[in-house]
Amino acid sequence: MRRIIDILDQPADHLLCDGMFTKKFFKVVQQGGHYKWQLKTPGEYQQETGTVVTQYENSVRSLDKLLTLYPVTQGSTEMEDRRAFVDLLKCLLQVDPGQRISPLQALQHPFITKAHLEEEMDTS
Repeated sequence: MRRIIDILDQPADHLLCDGMFTKKFFKVVQQGGHYKWQLKTPGEYQQETGTVVTQYENSVRSLDKLLTLYPVTQGSTEMEDRRAFVDLLKCLLQVDPGQRISPLQALQHPFITKAHLEEEMDTS
């Protein structure tokens, strides 16, 4: 859960309120006069569940990091393709089902249609 939150951010409180397993991973804390969900620490999780939490280094802290993780060797075309890919991933991995991309929308996404590359191909 921690890795998902590291990469995609914490789900909105209204989604966590409706979640079946929210209380397993999150706790309610008071913040500025109102209550919010907060991810349990590895120690809190281990104490409550008896499960030892494995710590590891994660080189990708956000989907945007995928844009710069490896050097671009093919110029701007490759970077435009990466941007479109990361955008599609963000749309597909949207936690809120009301904001998530539909299958039809995904098929029409620039990364799939390669529309983002048409201009580059026209100038080449």
